[in-house]
Amino acid sequence: MTRVPAAPATALQATVVTDAAALAPHAAAWDALADACSRPFCVSGWLLGWWAHARPARARLAVVLVHDGDELVGVAPGFCDRGPAGIVRWRPLAAHTCQRVEPFAAAGHEQEVAR
Repeated sequence: MTRVPAAPATALQATVVTDAAALAPHAAAWDALADACSRPFCVSGWLLGWWAHARPARARLAVVLVHDGDELVGVAPGFCDRGPAGIVRWRPLAAHTCQRVEPFAAAGHEQEVAR
């Protein structure tokens, strides 16, 4: 019989933020995490500037913030819109404007954040 280890208990809390103003308190931690992950096009100023001035019509903000207690350990910067046939889809912020925007996580938290 092969024993499969139990999934580790996690204290991570994911929140979907749909209001740009609600992201302001998280901007410094978001930017520090993007810097630590070498994701210069994922900083909040760049992506939220795009959101304010170039987002698609009828798009809805959908940024996922993942916290371990008070520490921000993951960000999935995105929005939702309707694609072909009316299907709702999640897309990275600045889609079709810049490349290399993707979800990112603190070192050692990648697997947990992905779940």
